Amino acid sequence: MAELRARLGVQLDEEGRYSLRPGRIALWMGKLAAPRRILDLACGLGGNAIGFARAGCDVCAIEISETRIEMARHNSSVYEVSSKIEFVLGDARELVSGKDADIVFIDPPWGRDYDKQSSKLVDFPLLGDLLARRPRRECWLKLPSSFMIDSLPESQTSVKAVFGHAPDRKRVGA
Repeated sequence: MAELRARLGVQLDEEGRYSLRPGRIALWMGKLAAPRRILDLACGLGGNAIGFARAGCDVCAIEISETRIEMARHNSSVYEVSSKIEFVLGDARELVSGKDADIVFIDPPWGRDYDKQSSKLVDFPLLGDLLARRPRRECWLKLPSSFMIDSLPESQTSVKAVFGHAPDRKRVGA
């Protein structure tokens, strides 16, 4: 995979090396979502936005880091889907209510030090903030496989969760 990324000219930073998952998972999620409009909160380097766009979705991708959003723009051009993604620089917590979409997608930053045995909502403060502010639309989360779904508040039980290592069919869906 690293060889393919280098050959394609995809740009990565240190966080991306730990949180970016195989493109096949992003494309799989995109095919499940197509052709709906996706709001990708905290898009990072754009891997999920690219997967959604490759599958035929229109995407609005929000990222707070100017460096990371520029890398995401670059990466979307490598995959020739930049015309299907609107990139917005800013804090998703402030912008989420003003954006229209069929599906709100959240893949919070994990970093390399997340608990690989048992992680909970409290371990992902950005996720908690975004869930509290998201418009009442369908919501999909991409989380580490150690995430405990029962740590979500009861009001958030309608979210779909996709886990980072591979689609976990027992835990995907509402």
